[in-house]
Amino acid sequence: MKAAIDIGTNTIRMLIGKVVKGKVEVHAQFIAEPRLGAGITEGKLTYEAMARALKVLKDYKTAAQDYQVQDVFVVATSAVRDAANKKEFIDAVFNNTGWRVEVITGNEEAVLSFIGAISTLPEINGAPVIIDIGGGSTEVIFQRNGRIKGVSVNVGAVRLWEAAWPEEELRIRLLPVLREVSSLKEKILPVAVGGTATTAAAVLYGITNYSREKVQGKPLNLDELIGLKSRLAGMTMEERKNVAGLTPKRADIIVPGLDILICILRELGVTRILVSDAGILDGLLLRKQN
Repeated sequence: MKAAIDIGTNTIRMLIGKVVKGKVEVHAQFIAEPRLGAGITEGKLTYEAMARALKVLKDYKTAAQDYQVQDVFVVATSAVRDAANKKEFIDAVFNNTGWRVEVITGNEEAVLSFIGAISTLPEINGAPVIIDIGGGSTEVIFQRNGRIKGVSVNVGAVRLWEAAWPEEELRIRLLPVLREVSSLKEKILPVAVGGTATTAAAVLYGITNYSREKVQGKPLNLDELIGLKSRLAGMTMEERKNVAGLTPKRADIIVPGLDILICILRELGVTRILVSDAGILDGLLLRKQN
């Protein structure tokens, strides 16, 4: 049994499983939202945020031992990648868990997300384009001439929530990823991964007891997403926390996340996407297997 851990800006996720016939057979999944990237000042992770993240990782260490995991692979993405004090955090993780953290580039993150997401698709009708909205960044990943290409911008649900950019500013910041995808000549098959997409699916399909199987491959229409965003934006924070399928800790950033997803789909002229719970963690286990 192996485990993959992704330390993101908003969430820390762990997947325990094994690779069987080119796909990850999931035995357990864990997700926590310590907001490691929240409140960054002068480019540094705050001590309070690092403490929250370390507590989650120590809990994961116990869970991995309970599942008799032999190998644990840990990657860190946007928040740690951009932090001036990342070495301090990485050293703290090692001292508390014995795990070595690999800080991956935006392109490496994109490749792992692409590999993981397409490994679960039953049929691929068109050129898959993976839209991965994280807390600190958004990646759009596709294949061109047989090579996986990812474009990353520092626009994520947490960053947008903190910055409160207006719609036109958001569109301008997303232009680098939009231009790349618009240049594809094939018919595209958009697949959304990450907490914004899976939460939207959970809310729209009335999924209260979340699991990968319940959201995997679910289609979402642009009009549904616009309607959901409008409904949630009109609620107070406390009202959002009581919405079925929406975890209370995501109540403040779900609207910014939907703003990003809706902007991308509108600019690409796409009206329908598929949701995938598989992504970077699956890709990490598949890469290590190979």
